[in-house]
Amino acid sequence: MKPQTLLISGLAGLAILLGASQYLRAQPRTVSHRYEAAMIKWDGSDRVQVMTPAKSEVIYVYKTGGQRVTEIPDEEYCLTWVANKLLQEGWELVNLNNRRVLLHRPVGQ
Repeated sequence: MKPQTLLISGLAGLAILLGASQYLRAQPRTVSHRYEAAMIKWDGSDRVQVMTPAKSEVIYVYKTGGQRVTEIPDEEYCLTWVANKLLQEGWELVNLNNRRVLLHRPVGQ
C-alpha cells in the first residue's frame, strides 16, 4: 500500500471512531426519581390515621369538616375525604385497598 492511501484510510477510520463516540455520548442520562410516601389508614368510625414523613396524626373526619352522608359508607367517605386533602398538597395515588391508601410525591434533589 502507498503511504498516501494508508494515511487517508487512517483518517477515515479516525473520523468514524470520533463520530461513533459522539453518538454514544449523546444518549440521555437516566434519571432516578426519589419519592416520599404517605399512608392513610381507616381506623373505625370517623377516625383516620395519616402517616407522612413529616407527621403522623389521627384525624376525626366529621369533627374536622367532613359531612356525614347516609348513602355512602363511613369508611369510603372518610378515606376519600382525607385522600382529597393530601392530593391537594401534591401527593399522588399509588395503591389502595379497602382500608388503606398509599400515596407518594417526588422529593426535590
